Amino acid sequence: MKNYCFCINILVLLLISNGYAQNVAITDDDGYIAHPSAMLDVKSLTKGFLTPRLTTVQRTVISSPATGLLVFDSDLNSYYFYNGAGWVNLTYGNPSNIWSLSGSNVFLTNTSHHVGVGSTAPVGKLEVKGDVPLSSDAPLFEVINSAGDTVFAVQ
Repeated sequence: MKNYCFCINILVLLLISNGYAQNVAITDDDGYIAHPSAMLDVKSLTKGFLTPRLTTVQRTVISSPATGLLVFDSDLNSYYFYNGAGWVNLTYGNPSNIWSLSGSNVFLTNTSHHVGVGSTAPVGKLEVKGDVPLSSDAPLFEVINSAGDTVFAVQ
């Protein structure tokens, strides 16, 4: 009976001391200590972190998702996070899938889209709209070669 009470006391002490833990490390390195700024610190040299995998329907029906919630959408093969107002696609840093990448080429995914620089409503394929220039010599648009020389400029 005495050993039983001793074991219960040790168990209670362990539970209480763990209740005050500030952060948790998940690792296979016994000497690793969680970074003090992290609530959860995952360390591995041979494995990755696997986020929850949900279908699009499962993701979109999450009740009151927390701002910052991260999931992998297995239907779309994309990571999504909840920004407080809606789900944002994180794939390739391209939240709305506006741009595509093919090799070293970047292009608009939808060929009917227009690009505006300094304009929120471009009427042509590419519209560059300047603000009040800093000086009368400041170009609105310029093309510079690899040597740093201006080869074309619009003022």
